[in-house]
Amino acid sequence: MRRSFLWLAGGILAATLTLSAVAQPVAGASSAPSQKLNDCSKDSDPKLCEAYNKALASCGKPPSPDFSDCMDDHAPPMDCTKSPNPTRCTSAQKARDACRGKRGDERAKCMQDKMPQGGGPGQRIEDCSKTSDPKMCDTYNKAVSACGQPNSPDFGDCMDDHTPAMDCSKSPNPTLCTTAQKARDACRGKRGGERANCLQEKMPHTGGAQRIEDCSKTPDPKMCESFNKAVAACASLAGPDQLACMEDQRPAVDCSKFSNPAQCKATEQALQACKGKRGQERSKCMQERLAPAR
Repeated sequence: MRRSFLWLAGGILAATLTLSAVAQPVAGASSAPSQKLNDCSKDSDPKLCEAYNKALASCGKPPSPDFSDCMDDHAPPMDCTKSPNPTRCTSAQKARDACRGKRGDERAKCMQDKMPQGGGPGQRIEDCSKTSDPKMCDTYNKAVSACGQPNSPDFGDCMDDHTPAMDCSKSPNPTLCTTAQKARDACRGKRGGERANCLQEKMPHTGGAQRIEDCSKTPDPKMCESFNKAVAACASLAGPDQLACMEDQRPAVDCSKFSNPAQCKATEQALQACKGKRGQERSKCMQERLAPAR
């Protein structure tokens, strides 16, 4: 339920390659992960939003050591019939019920004792029909079977080798996508440091935010064009200064569409007040402006 204000609200980021640093959080802003959501009717799941607000009211201030455990206790039960992994989902729900009311190390140990081992990344998905992409899920399961134990040093490289080829014709950055695909093909079968060096040699060294080639293939072409203009305006900068410059160039957000418009408006006003500032001066300015909204 964390609400942070991203450059592209995650839309374009999801459409581009992971290699492109497209969306970045506001520099120097406290994202205040546990604030009441003012208008649950604008949330993607109003019922869950209301439950979240009730949990906040019961659990006190986020800095308290027991806050996250309290929030977990107040989370609604999971509907495991809709889970791609119903067995593990049911085990997790039973563990939460058994450990309810426990805090800190006692709770962590309880959860560890109650949860079955071997449930981390690299586990087979039970029911691919309940995933957003059943075909990709089946491919993932085959890769898991081929790559052995998830804790083996070569597991990640093996899984990458089994990833289906990307359709770069659908990518907003077809040139970068094609280059990345060629690099993966050239480094197939290599492991560890040898693979890392191979990918580094085959991929172009591009630092900072990169221009998106085809905005028509993004969820929000207008925002994409604004992003590209910001990239051009901030091209001479690097690191935190480039990020701050990009934030200065970002179009204003329509806070009326957010489930927490007050927090959104406070962030927008802080960005306007701190425009042009860089480094520690900007961080201090943002912290001072956002302090009342925490």
